[in-house]
Formats: sequence, structure tokens, C-alpha cells
Amino acid sequence: MDTEYFQTPEFLSIAFHILTFFEVPIHSFGTYCILFRTPDSMRSVKWSMLNLQFWSMSLDFGISLMTSPFVLFPAVAGFPLGILKEFGVSTAAQIYLIVVLFASEFHAGFFHGFRNGNLTAFHRENVNTAHND
Repeated sequence: MDTEYFQTPEFLSIAFHILTFFEVPIHSFGTYCILFRTPDSMRSVKWSMLNLQFWSMSLDFGISLMTSPFVLFPAVAGFPLGILKEFGVSTAAQIYLIVVLFASEFHAGFFHGFRNGNLTAFHRENVNTAHND
């Protein structure tokens, strides 16, 4: 079986565009669920979930559609294949964009989880002290 085609930039570009085709309806449905189907009991985290959804969508589209990086391992090397290349955006600017999107998603996810962890611990502490009185 000849697998050389799977190692080409052309295959990677097509694969990323196919991923984008599936990402759009899934992210759209997720956003719809957060905005219109979030139960009242989760109202306090609705906007945090939407923030995390936004950054997750941005990172997915940034990698699969805008930059489509062709990374050459084990060297830290590669080049972009996405639509930003077609618009003449430099490789350095595209790398910066992806690093910022990674950092933004991490920041949103980390603090969303940290906030919920503190609320859970606070609730557990208050419930335990209420039952002990």
C-alpha cells in the first residue's frame, strides 16, 4: 500500500478543509445549546461556557481553516497552507495568531474550571457547616 500521498501538504490541506466542514455545524449547535437551551440552574455559568465556546471555535478555525500548519517533525519547522497565506499574511503573524488563540483558550478554560472549583468547594464547606450546627 502506497502511503506517500498522506505525507503531502496537499493531503493535509484537504483534510483540514474537511474538518472545517464538520466543525461549523457542530460549533453552531454547541453555541445554540449554550444560548437557548441552558437550564436555569446553569444560568450562572452560561456566559463562561459561551466564552470558552468562542475561544474553542476560534482556535479550531484558526488551525483548520486560517493557517493549516504543515509541521515537520522532529525539527521545529513547517509552513502554513491556510487561507491567510493566500491573503499574504506572513508566517510569523500566523504563528503569533495561533499562540494567542491557544493562550486565550487555556486562559478561558483554566479560569472557568477554577471558578467552578471554588464555587463547589465553597458550597461544600457551607453545606457541611450548616449540617454540623
